[in-house]
Amino acid sequence: MFNAFFSRGGMTATYKPVFLKCLLDLGKYDVQGHNSGIPGSEWVEVDGDTVTLDLNFVAARLVKHYWDMDHGFRFRQTSNPGDAKIVQIIRECGRASGLAKPPTLVEIASSHRKARQEAITLVIKKQVLTYLLTDMPSLYVRVRGSDKIRLGVDIIPFFRRHRKTVLHGINSKLASQLEKLNSPALHSAAELNEDARAPRAPYPGARQFLDIEQRQQCFYCGKPDRAGQDSCIDHVIPANHAFFTGMHNCVVACAACGLKKRRRPPAAALFLGVLDRNDGLEGRLARLPAAARRSLASYDGVWYRKTYTASLVEHRGDAQFFRP
Repeated sequence: MFNAFFSRGGMTATYKPVFLKCLLDLGKYDVQGHNSGIPGSEWVEVDGDTVTLDLNFVAARLVKHYWDMDHGFRFRQTSNPGDAKIVQIIRECGRASGLAKPPTLVEIASSHRKARQEAITLVIKKQVLTYLLTDMPSLYVRVRGSDKIRLGVDIIPFFRRHRKTVLHGINSKLASQLEKLNSPALHSAAELNEDARAPRAPYPGARQFLDIEQRQQCFYCGKPDRAGQDSCIDHVIPANHAFFTGMHNCVVACAACGLKKRRRPPAAALFLGVLDRNDGLEGRLARLPAAARRSLASYDGVWYRKTYTASLVEHRGDAQFFRP
């Protein structure tokens, strides 16, 4: 569901990815009740297999995100004429409060009730909830007659386990949208967050390690590497479908295969080869260099396989899969 959202276009503002970014803090929530360090945890209620979320939890984080962005960068956040509604809200709040810089998340969650309520009424409920459900129909249900939404409780361990991957996708989506909305003369929005940049090698020295593992051959076609002059690091499931930058999603490919593959997922036989390679690496994890061990630490073969399957569903026609 998140992968489909990251791969889809059609946004006129940054509200939807920022809303998802705010939801990510649910991954920090402890269902046992040890939540003193999470601002607004009183707005989260777990009951059996559901979690009911008061939108103040999201609004506090939404206000914080846009306040920081407006204070530091003054980027446009919408394609509509004039400033985005959330920007109007935070600027008015700043003037009324006499604040020279953005407040902390704790301060916004404990005070600034008017800004939170306006964010809920004029931004979240009016411009996010319905439209996000069009893209992600199973993410939540709205609680009628209230400022609350209800999600499956499994969203909490999902966000806890995959926070880095989901955050990478959200940041990339935001960077792309901000670059569309703002003048090319501004700094690239991708520079705002290291995770939003194009995927690179998983760690310094990864290229050399993979060259040795592949015996200086292209992973896809098997041609010699020519001492590394005609090859590159390739992300097996490309960044337009997933945001894995770890060792498990990286291979060395020759220039011809890299250019031909680009943003296409590999054919099933190639992907199975990557899974076999990863199983081999995991099998001798203790003997790998420390950097390689760290890069593989969060590898989950089942999740990786599911992500690949999802990327295939989004392609229409077998001709779009990469084969050398």
